[in-house]
Amino acid sequence: MFSDLFEDQKPQEIEIPTDGISLDLLKAVYRNNQLPLTTRMRAAIAALPFESPKLAVTAMVSEQDFATLLDQRLKRMEAMKADAIEARPQPQVESEASNVKNC
Repeated sequence: MFSDLFEDQKPQEIEIPTDGISLDLLKAVYRNNQLPLTTRMRAAIAALPFESPKLAVTAMVSEQDFATLLDQRLKRMEAMKADAIEARPQPQVESEASNVKNC
């Protein structure tokens, strides 16, 4: 008498295709209403990262991004410093021979 009631509530066997992956098993588990809710929740939580993409920040890099612009300006400043150093007049060094002629 009571055995008939319990037999109707046996959980169904979960079947996945032979070429199925673990995500297929997780889906079958969390969609099975005859399994305990805690089991279904664990399967849903485990499958979640593979079913919906995570939001992420992506950077748009172009030729005029901040880092490239900064590098270009630093190179230009270095070139200006090098040009300024080359443009300075060289101090004249007097030799002893020229001092002797002037005396």
